[in-house]
Amino acid sequence: MNIEFWIKQGFFHIVDIAGFDHMLFVAATLGFFLLKHWKVALYKLSLFTLGHSISLIYVALNGPLMSSTWVEILILLTILITGLLKTIERRKARKLFIYIAILIFGLIHGMGFAKQWISIFPVTEFGVGYALFFFNVGIEIGQLLFAVMLLLVNILLVKIKVTRYQINVAWGMTSVLVSVLLLFQILDFI
Repeated sequence: MNIEFWIKQGFFHIVDIAGFDHMLFVAATLGFFLLKHWKVALYKLSLFTLGHSISLIYVALNGPLMSSTWVEILILLTILITGLLKTIERRKARKLFIYIAILIFGLIHGMGFAKQWISIFPVTEFGVGYALFFFNVGIEIGQLLFAVMLLLVNILLVKIKVTRYQINVAWGMTSVLVSVLLLFQILDFI
C-alpha cells in the first residue's frame, strides 16, 4: 500500500455516500460561509481532522475504545448537537467553545473509523505516522471538495436573497432531522 492508497482511503472516507455522516457534520459545522470566510472554514475542518487523527492513533496502538453501536450513536449525537448549535448561532458565538467542540467531535468520529482502520493498517509498509498523514491529506481534500460544493450552494442562496441566519438554520435543521432519524433507526436495532 502506497501513498496514493492512503490518500484515496482518506478522500473516499469523506465523500463516500454510505458514510455521509462526515458530509452532514461538515455542513452543520460550516453552515453559512462565503469565500471570504475560507480561513475559518479551513481551521474548523483541520481541527476536525486533528481530532479524527488522535482517535486513529489511539486505536492503532490500543484497539477500539467502545462498541461500534455506541460510537455510531455518539457520532449522530455530535451531528445533532452541531446542527442545534448552528440553528441558534449568532455572529459573536464563542469561538474557543466552537473549536474545542469540533476537536472533540473529531475524536468521536475517528472512533467510528476504528474498525476499518485496524483492518487496513496492519498490512501497510508505512508506519502509523506516514499512513495517517497521507490518510489525512485525503480527508482534507475530500472535506475541501465538499466545502466548495457548500460554498457554491451558499452563493446561490445569497443571490436569491436568503439570509445568513436562514442558511444556518437550514443546514442546522437538516443535520438535526437526519441525525434524529438515524438515531431512531439505530435504537430500533439495539
